[in-house]
Amino acid sequence: MMCPACELENVAGVELCESCGMDLTDSGVPKPTSGMQARILGDPLSSLGPWEMVSVSSSATVQEALAVMRDKRHGSVLILDGDDLKGIFTERDLLVKVLDQNVDPATTKITQVMTPNPSTLRASDPVAFAIHMMAVRGVRHVPVIKRGIPQGVVSIRGVLGYLTKQAR
Repeated sequence: MMCPACELENVAGVELCESCGMDLTDSGVPKPTSGMQARILGDPLSSLGPWEMVSVSSSATVQEALAVMRDKRHGSVLILDGDDLKGIFTERDLLVKVLDQNVDPATTKITQVMTPNPSTLRASDPVAFAIHMMAVRGVRHVPVIKRGIPQGVVSIRGVLGYLTKQAR
């Protein structure tokens, strides 16, 4: 993908130009035409919300994070220091980093097994961005921010529910 600012040819799918740092997430996105394509490319992620903010402090243990996930019936939890997003902990992290490694959830800090500095999307980004990120990065949960502050998580389940409604 060519950067419109400095004309450097970047690898397809990168979010920032490797040379000048320009945000490339909107570059090359086709303009909505009609029907479902127009909705996927035009509807913002905020149309999938409102999201329930499911989070724990970075001082929490894995066991505390799991209790929140269970109680809220969510497949992930955001790890925060105040309003600062430090990471995300998902069911996949539980399987690969806790159970598979024989880690004690009661004594292990969530920061030891979370995915740090996760890629995020803005509430104003199109639904298509979430679909793309999930497919390219192989993730099922993407934190959504608004003015830099976490608002919640868009999940594959939420995207599929949205797509099902649009297909009717």
